[in-house]
Amino acid sequence: MIKKSSLYCLLFTIFNDAIGWGIVLTIFAPLVMDPSAGFLGAGVSLQTRNLILGFLISSYAFTQFLFMPFIGAISDHWGRKRILKWTIGGAGVAFVLSALSIWIGSLWALFFSRLLAGIFSANSATAQAAISDVSSERDKSKNLSLTGVVGGFSWILGSPLGGLLSSSEWIKWGDFATPFWFVAGLFFLNLILV
Repeated sequence: MIKKSSLYCLLFTIFNDAIGWGIVLTIFAPLVMDPSAGFLGAGVSLQTRNLILGFLISSYAFTQFLFMPFIGAISDHWGRKRILKWTIGGAGVAFVLSALSIWIGSLWALFFSRLLAGIFSANSATAQAAISDVSSERDKSKNLSLTGVVGGFSWILGSPLGGLLSSSEWIKWGDFATPFWFVAGLFFLNLILV
């Protein structure tokens, strides 16, 4: 039987991976589309802004999709806990890089950090496999169904949370980088718990 603390830690990993994509949905549109945000120059066309927005939003999920089988395979070989530690720590660093990219106004650094965050956040399948490995036959389906609940909850929570954290009307020190600092903090907390 799986210890509750282990289960919650693995579910927290899945929550962070999903919220890392959902939280940016409300941030990137005003950051990229609004010329007064100052991230892109005023001379950038609407079509180019739309293309950049699409690539920024999809880059995280795209690299998650590509690297999930690879991270799963190396976790089979090196051990789930070791790979989870490395990928959770890497995801935290990638989110810090995303926040810094916004602060310095570098589109290329932001793209790089989002691709990197997607690579490291491709560990949700490894977390699910760890849940399956340590669950009893009786509890396995229940524990695995919790991963869907946690993923769905993070989607519901992610977008409004991103909007609140990035708004100086709600939080005095809030800006477009604040949600990335928040998610980085969640990943580092997750790393400590693992």
